[in-house]
Amino acid sequence: MTAALRTRVALRDGEDITAFLQRTCAANFTTIEDVTGYRASARVWEDPPPDLLVRVAAVTGITTEQLRAATLLGAFPGVPPARARIGRRWAGETATCTGCGIQTVAARLNVIVLCPLCRSPLTDRQPSPAAPVPTGIGPIHDEVMDTLAAAAQDRHARDRLRRLESLMAEFEPALWRNWPPLAEGETQTWRDWIVRWHVHQRAISGYLVRPPEVSLTSLLHTWAASADPERTRRYLDEFALAADRWQPTQRERPGWDTLEQAVPGLQRKLRRLKLHPHHVPTILRRPGESIILPEHLRTRRTAEALALTLHAGLAHHLIDSLHAAERVHGTQASPRARRVARLILASPFDLGVLAVQASTLHAAGLQDRHRLRGALAGLDKTPTSLTRQLHAAAAAFPDVQILAAAWVWLDATAGRLAGGAHPQLAPATVLAFDDTLDGHDRDLLRAWWHTHTNTLNRPPRGVARAGS
Repeated sequence: MTAALRTRVALRDGEDITAFLQRTCAANFTTIEDVTGYRASARVWEDPPPDLLVRVAAVTGITTEQLRAATLLGAFPGVPPARARIGRRWAGETATCTGCGIQTVAARLNVIVLCPLCRSPLTDRQPSPAAPVPTGIGPIHDEVMDTLAAAAQDRHARDRLRRLESLMAEFEPALWRNWPPLAEGETQTWRDWIVRWHVHQRAISGYLVRPPEVSLTSLLHTWAASADPERTRRYLDEFALAADRWQPTQRERPGWDTLEQAVPGLQRKLRRLKLHPHHVPTILRRPGESIILPEHLRTRRTAEALALTLHAGLAHHLIDSLHAAERVHGTQASPRARRVARLILASPFDLGVLAVQASTLHAAGLQDRHRLRGALAGLDKTPTSLTRQLHAAAAAFPDVQILAAAWVWLDATAGRLAGGAHPQLAPATVLAFDDTLDGHDRDLLRAWWHTHTNTLNRPPRGVARAGS
């Protein structure tokens, strides 16, 4: 660290330590990294070690006590920074108060969207929605601040923050379908901007980031529910249902208005398609979707697979419960997926969606997924002689035999990693391996599992091929 800086700058009330250091360094024609050895975006500034604060104090003239108060853990000791949602905003970003202009340390927390000093909205470095801030956020802001202050000593406050973390994370994909109804003071202009921001960020980065305007919208719709565990659970289930943006067209979906129409209608279709429980994968994917679905889709699509398996069993008098459907799948679903499956079973609209999914499965060619799951469940590695035939980039992939086995499992069963030899394998790793495969590689792996499971050109008795 350099010697004391010539031009001293005052630390403002509520200012974030990196904002203060940026102003100080700019006044001295240098950078934070040159002065401290760390970038402004480094997470070390959320809870700097004592020796770093002592060195910063020496060059800035600000006491270590003042500097500690400008850090996340100094200002909010009850909120651990390791919590990616509640504990901090996305990597290194701070936000600025639109009233007093301070880059506040409070902005490192997703759940603070108004300036603690002047209650003006916080904003990031992106165009804000051309609409007034929803009025309902004021009382919520006060409750959030009280809860954060109590979190260090009050278990109930910490539990509520944990529930809020789950609700806010799960709410965002559901918002893409412009659901739920507008909250107090929320305009359609505001909502449309938030949805566009979400869709744009997901498209360019593959993950969600959260400017204060997005956090504000999430808080409006989730804060009240976070007070009650049971209400939180109901909301999470509803979010899982709403998170899937795909919907069949009106022409594709049967026009069933009641369960009295939908239940027998779906089962008639399943008998006509000769679709049995063993044909249904453990998760339902649409044509063109990735081999592992994004996290926000997995609960609903697993629940749909359970519900479709049950109705296929009822249609052919083979099974009569969700528990029996799980036995066919050979692996347990989460309690939440079971709850969502029950919601689907009670909805004529969602049973119509299942009818469309059944047609998609039939068009792709029905296979005995239950049999394939049994044949491949213990396959933890593919032979070296197989992976050596992959093109160079794929063959050189770390743990290629394990990843090839996981890929074979997913391709053959059209389901989830659950039930296979590598249920805990990181989805991102499998997707990265899948990205390295070319058409020849996929054909090679697919031909191998067909031969390995003895299913090549030998469909199970009584199963119709697509178009037959």
